[in-house]
Formats: sequence, C-alpha cells, structure tokens
Amino acid sequence: MSRKTYALISILLITAVLASLFFFTDARSFLSSIMSDRFDRELNENPYVFYRHYFNELNENEKLAYINIYNKIGNFPERIEIPQLSEAELDRVFKAIRYDNPDLIYIGNTCQMLAVSGRYYFIPLYSMGKDEAKAKLQELKAKIESVVSSMPEGLDEYSKELYLHDYLVANCTYVDKEGADTAYSALIKGEAICSGYANAMQLLLSKAGIKSTIITGVATDDQGHPQSHMWNIVYIDGRPYHLDATWNDPVPDTKGNVRHMYFNVNDSYIAVSHSDFNISIPCNDIADNYYKRQGQSFDRYDDGTRARITLKLKENIEQGKMQTELRFENEKAFSAAVSSLLNKGEIYDILRSVNTEHGINISTNAIKYSLNERLMIMVIIAEDKVS
Repeated sequence: MSRKTYALISILLITAVLASLFFFTDARSFLSSIMSDRFDRELNENPYVFYRHYFNELNENEKLAYINIYNKIGNFPERIEIPQLSEAELDRVFKAIRYDNPDLIYIGNTCQMLAVSGRYYFIPLYSMGKDEAKAKLQELKAKIESVVSSMPEGLDEYSKELYLHDYLVANCTYVDKEGADTAYSALIKGEAICSGYANAMQLLLSKAGIKSTIITGVATDDQGHPQSHMWNIVYIDGRPYHLDATWNDPVPDTKGNVRHMYFNVNDSYIAVSHSDFNISIPCNDIADNYYKRQGQSFDRYDDGTRARITLKLKENIEQGKMQTELRFENEKAFSAAVSSLLNKGEIYDILRSVNTEHGINISTNAIKYSLNERLMIMVIIAEDKVS
C-alpha cells in the first residue's frame, strides 16, 4: 500500500473521529437542552417568603429540583418530575422546601422519589386535601396581614421583631400533640409545638420585611432532658441572632405571659441549653439582645443598679407590664442581687420607692418572682395593691 493511501486513510480516520466527537457532543447538548426545557428554572414569587437560606445552600441540581417541586406542589399533583437525585440530595431538597416555606402547611413529613423509564419524580405526601388547604391558607395569610398591619408605624427592625414575638408568645400556648407543628396551628388555633412557633415567627418576620430562617438542634431543659428542637435565626440590621419563641413562652402558660430569655442571643449564650445546630450561621453580636436594648442587663449589683431597677419597674408598670425581667452578666452580680433583693428584702424598698416617688399604686409587701440560675435571670412580678 502506497504512502499516499496510508495518508488518505489516516485523514479519513481522523475526520471520522472528529465528526463522531462533534456529533455525540452536539447530541448530548441537544438532549441536555430538551431535558432542561422540562424544568422550571425560576421560583414563583411569594409575598410571604422573601429569603430562603436553605435554597441558597443547595447545589445546582438540587436547586432545580427544589424550584420544580415548589412551583408545582400547590396544585396537588400526584408526582412532580425532577432531575435525578441521590437519597441524601432528595432529603436536603425536601428539608429545604419545608424550612424555607412555612406557608406550605399541607406538606407531609416524608416524601419519596420514583424512577420511570429514565425519568425521576418526586412523590409528595399531603396532610390535607386541596380544598381544605386553600381555605386554611387564606385564613393564615389574613391573620398574618392583620398582625403585621397592627404594628405601630415607624418601628425599627428590632421593635418590629419584638412586637411580633410578643404577639405570638402572648397568643399561643405550648401543647405537645399531633398537628400542632404548623404556623396555622400557632396563629389560628393558638397552640403549637416548637416547629409551630418557629414557622409562625418566620412568616410574621418575613411579611414585616425582616430576614430570618429556621434552625434545628437539641435543647436540654433545666432537669437535663434533651430533645429535638426548632427555633429561628433573625437578622436585625444585618446581624444574626438566635430567637427562640417557644422557650420564651413559660410552661405552665398564662395568657399574656411573655419572657425574653432567648430574644436575640448569641452562640455562647444559647449554648447553655441548645446544641447540635443543623446549620452554621455564627451569631456573635449582642447589640440587639432584649436585655441590652431594654436597659435591663447589669454587670454588678450596687446603688446604681437599684436605681435603674426602680426606674425600670416604674416604666413597665406605667405601660401595664407588671413583670420586669433582669439579667445579670456574671455570677457575682447575680448572687449579690438574689441575696440583697430577695433574701434581705430590698425589693420591697424599691417597691415603696416606686409608689411614693413615682405615684404608682402597687403592693409593697407582696411580689412573685422566678429565677433562672443557668442564664442568671430574675423575673420580678409586681402585684396591685389590695384596697
């Protein structure tokens, strides 16, 4: 065979290889474009959700699945086509959808993925029918609109958060029962477990234009009993804080009883009782902590502290708040306050001062109080004077 023949054959082989590479590459591109056309690539807008932490943490394939499930699930389909996902990826997507969108009150707690002829489908499980879901969603959204619109005008982000938190805690009771895990249960029925509080808090904050997300972990009570828990991380003026509305609602509950022990706290503070966070958002600031903002945090107990406590009692009682929360920043200050105010009875001197110097009519020989030694918090509850 001549050299020319060898050269011609070589050229033909190279051409064939290049042509096949082009064909298959173009074919893969073509098939990819066909597949991409089957999927939505933009999330539908939702006036009740504007920030989605968990969506932002997904990879591109997971985001594509999230978008298509979210955009279609409101029509209650039996299945929703998604890209192929591993079991771990499906779990991440499902949790992201549930945590980012607390208004999806009709989604069950589990899901499945089905493969059919090379295509993959998300199989949703619904906790209620379409008509019931539509009615409950209308009711929930009307309640959210009502609560948010009732806020006084001109509030900063901290004050909006405080208003919404206090509304939720004052109007919801902790109950441990089936079906109490949604924002609907918390805001409409007035009863919820931790996830109900957290979901309701997130929807209220979102409607008020405040960025927040849900966080899960383990909470350990004063008796050392751990259990799975859910609360919020809230961004105030761009700074993230832990907010646990559930643990700010005392048990047993009484109407209007609101605490702020876990209102805008940092990681080191909440680590006293909360652990095993499912997400890492460093919360290191205390500028918008409740006790700091309200002037009810003390690093010592002395004459100046007593004067500040007297003014705080007066201010709160004048606003119709018989309860005043005091936090001490170290064990020495807390121990001194407990000894002086409660054991030695200085609190009654303060009550008399509030009455005589500020014209407040409260009992000067009877109070209720509670102590949280882990957090070094004292709650003083004044009582009306018996006539």
